[in-house]
Amino acid sequence: MNQLLPAFPQEQLVAQGCYSYLRNGELMNISENWTIHQFMDMTLTRSTRLAPDYGTTIQVESLSKDNEIVRIELVWLYQSGDISHRVNASYFYEEGFLEVFRTADGERQDDYKEAISDNTVSSPLMRIYTGAVIQKLISQGGTAEVLVPWIRDPDDTQRIYEPLKSARSAVFSQRENLEFNWGAAECNCYEYTGGEYQPGSLFWLDDDNTLLQYRWQQDADTCWDTVLTEYQREASQ
Repeated sequence: MNQLLPAFPQEQLVAQGCYSYLRNGELMNISENWTIHQFMDMTLTRSTRLAPDYGTTIQVESLSKDNEIVRIELVWLYQSGDISHRVNASYFYEEGFLEVFRTADGERQDDYKEAISDNTVSSPLMRIYTGAVIQKLISQGGTAEVLVPWIRDPDDTQRIYEPLKSARSAVFSQRENLEFNWGAAECNCYEYTGGEYQPGSLFWLDDDNTLLQYRWQQDADTCWDTVLTEYQREASQ
């Protein structure tokens, strides 16, 4: 897929990786690649989730300054037989306001502009952002309003990427040492709840607050594990 934000001539790679998804212990045909680059005082994050068995591709790119997201670009693609959809969205954060512009199957949707609290935490869907979301919740006493682009129903293209707010909480559980195919890592385990995450949803972050793994019980019969199966952080960082 094409990049949504331009490549900056001075950007330097900070880290890169890929998440894999397991449902009830079975590896699924879902991959979520990401990169983080730094240029001047900005951080550029790019991530793409490929889920061909579900007919979906999600692409998210963001710009951050001083650990605060200032812009998000999103693309959502759906293909099932002869049915295909594409939704594009742009999120702009500036001076206490959020502006959202969306296009669904080539048609401009209603623009969205709303004042948002400084305490509202932005969560741009992809796993690479989860660590920062949890840490911001912890810094605010463990609970805050989290804003996430909506993707719950692939048939409802008129709502895809609408801003969705919900109260969420994060609580530190314990310090653990986990083994991965790329090596061992000391990490902090948190219970993260709210939105679709029920009590008992566990998230493991390394000391750079990168999400290494999470476990989510979707329903009585479905448990998801998402694991960082590829991970590289530049030595100079």
